[in-house]
Amino acid sequence: MRSKVTLGRSVLAFVFVATAVAFTQPLVSRVEGGKQEFSTDHFMCYELRRQPRFAGRSGDSLADQFGPSTVDVRDRKRLCNPADKNDEGILHPSEHLVAYTIRQTAPDFDTIRDIRLVNQFGEIEVDLARPDYLMVPSLKFHLMMERGPAPFTTDHFKCYDLRRGRTRTTVNVTDQFGDLVVNVKRPERLCVPADKNGGGIQHPADHLTCYRVKTDPRRLASGTPFLIDNQFEQETVIVTGPRELCVPSLKFLPDSQPTPTETPRPTATETPVPSPSASPGCGFINTDEEPGGTRYGPAVGVCGGPCPTDQLCLFNSGECRCTSVTEACQFVPPQTTTQLGMCLGFCADSTHFCMPVIGAFPQCECGTPS
Repeated sequence: MRSKVTLGRSVLAFVFVATAVAFTQPLVSRVEGGKQEFSTDHFMCYELRRQPRFAGRSGDSLADQFGPSTVDVRDRKRLCNPADKNDEGILHPSEHLVAYTIRQTAPDFDTIRDIRLVNQFGEIEVDLARPDYLMVPSLKFHLMMERGPAPFTTDHFKCYDLRRGRTRTTVNVTDQFGDLVVNVKRPERLCVPADKNGGGIQHPADHLTCYRVKTDPRRLASGTPFLIDNQFEQETVIVTGPRELCVPSLKFLPDSQPTPTETPRPTATETPVPSPSASPGCGFINTDEEPGGTRYGPAVGVCGGPCPTDQLCLFNSGECRCTSVTEACQFVPPQTTTQLGMCLGFCADSTHFCMPVIGAFPQCECGTPS
């Protein structure tokens, strides 16, 4: 677990999360003795190529601490890896965020001024200019085995473009792509935990302040394909280079009162519908519809079901079957001309990921960040 952080000095991939939220419980209970412990990781965010294009969505409902809204989701923009900054550790290494650009269609948004942000880099005052991103919890590299659709620990975030504020510092960051020396520049956006389509918020006090960065190396993992898997889509994407570092933060309103919070609510899930497979009890669990019947992607799901003690139920040779863990991590060829294929499977060591061999795709291996 990440160490607690001190305020004032150095403060310190399937989801059915998704309308009005009542914020009643005070945040003060989360801050004791001048220290704050977050349940959300740091994230290192990378630019994504525009191809293949995201189809877009209309009419999604979001509710955050600034009120309810309706947005159109327009384009896929960032892949954000959980990041270990200055050897502080990672809480949830399999939980990523994919950022999509949004346009708020209702209500009209008016600039919110004099928001105070407090985090490891200090304290700044900013203005929220407009909503610009929706960050969606996602999987990367591997399937989630031995379980049906379930909520991530990481929330959705509605992000706002910032005006004012200035930060200059240098930190060391390690994520699943490697090691980076990160020069932190100005704050780009504040990301607020959001209730999407009635799914609730798990950690309403945990915000993310995302800073523009320059890094060494500048194009880590550039050109490498990765699979992303979330409520919106299952797609192979291409990373081009690091762009932002998102840091867990506290937000205070202009009257200097802490942001109110709510008691977390369970997230809605659907009843799994298995399909036939090559192994009795081991089958495909269909997750290609949100509660209410809205499709979000073709043939999306997980493999699950009982297997012998030395095997796991996973995708193997085109179907779900009980498979020895030594056979698990493999390249799955593309099913359409717009995809690049993917590395899928289970690794015997729970700290390893089934991932592309960087520079040698489509070779796949069980590995850890170097």
